[in-house]
Amino acid sequence: FSSDEMRTKLEKVLANKDNFYRSAAASFKQFDKDGNQQLDFQECKKLIDRLCQNLQLPPVDDDTLSRIFHRYDFTGDGTLVFDEFAQLYYSLLCRIRDKFYPAKRLAVRRHNFVKRHVLGDDGTTSVNDILEFTKKLGQGSFGQVHLVREKKTGLMRVCKTINKDKSALPVEQIEEEIKIMKELDHPNIILIS
Repeated sequence: FSSDEMRTKLEKVLANKDNFYRSAAASFKQFDKDGNQQLDFQECKKLIDRLCQNLQLPPVDDDTLSRIFHRYDFTGDGTLVFDEFAQLYYSLLCRIRDKFYPAKRLAVRRHNFVKRHVLGDDGTTSVNDILEFTKKLGQGSFGQVHLVREKKTGLMRVCKTINKDKSALPVEQIEEEIKIMKELDHPNIILIS
């Protein structure tokens, strides 16, 4: 199994209480060799060794396993009843998932999504040289918002345009709008610098 498949399997077991208890009960029953409704240290060791094999993990050393076992042996009798085992099992599966099969994180950086283009730098004289306007998304008193395709990369973006010449608003008010947009900090609004 791939790392993603292993994580998916662990998530499936951990995400649903019924799935988790079914998995825990099946494992408990399989390794409770004497049928006394308890797992002693050796039975628990065999269970965790098998779990490590199934999840393609290195085995847990006896000292570490002993500390974990005794942490969940709430009665101190040297055995784990099902409720004690279920807590150990849940904690162990969560740690395995997080340590060995972590969720892939996408590093999102503003510069990957936001580009500044100064007209005239590379011979462009109009925003239309850079962007293909595909759909008008909205309009306000300061301008229009369009869905655009960047001609160079083909990436879809959103562009707000302000036509200072056709605007009945004073340039100062338009500049105030830009200033306000620069100060906004919201997850759905790209920062302007």
